[in-house]
Amino acid sequence: MRQNHGSVRASTVEVKRYFDEQAGRFPETGGEAANFWQRAITGVLRRSLRLRFEKVFGRIGSLERRRILDIGCGTGTYTVQAALVGAEAAVGIDLSREMIQRATTRADASRVTDRCRFMTVDFMEFQLPESFDFVIAMGVMDYVADPAAFLERVVELCSNTAFLSFPKAGGILAWQRKRRYRRRCPLFLYSRSEIGNLLAGIVGVKWTIESAARDWFVTIKIEGKESSESANLSQLGA
Repeated sequence: MRQNHGSVRASTVEVKRYFDEQAGRFPETGGEAANFWQRAITGVLRRSLRLRFEKVFGRIGSLERRRILDIGCGTGTYTVQAALVGAEAAVGIDLSREMIQRATTRADASRVTDRCRFMTVDFMEFQLPESFDFVIAMGVMDYVADPAAFLERVVELCSNTAFLSFPKAGGILAWQRKRRYRRRCPLFLYSRSEIGNLLAGIVGVKWTIESAARDWFVTIKIEGKESSESANLSQLGA
């Protein structure tokens, strides 16, 4: 079910504020948890971070002459890695200016600024004339108030494959996380069937849902679009 535009916008503002404030405290940026529950959740989170990173780059194949969009790029982990392994262009976008600053620093340290571009922008308002071969959205669906519209936009911009993570509902750690976020920003958790229902409404794709520690790892393969775009390019060059 689609959300009211006003409530979605309010949610986006809260998420942006939260990540600007918390940028230095997330596991991938080196922050440390303060108490038992935070350490327990962080341990599971680190395992999820490792698993989804391995899944993405284990399956994405050659990135030569490929364009990557990293939604909710955070400190640029996936964006920079894509550039390091050969992507022609890697674009990272995030709501948080603090995160984008850290991502830019990471790209500079890795000497891939010529192939990385970072922007502080809302994905649903993001406009570029070109599409991307691969779209990555890790740790993003946790904060998306209108997942159906978000997924439609992902498929619109992607010509090959999209990789996303969805946080699992159920279990004591999910309950504790939901409780911690209650006064911070909106948090959305999913069952496998809920994700399946969302994906079932998208035409022209094949998808899989896999367990990855605290997350569901989702792969969406776009059917027909890449070969069609390649044919159009060939005709233009004829």
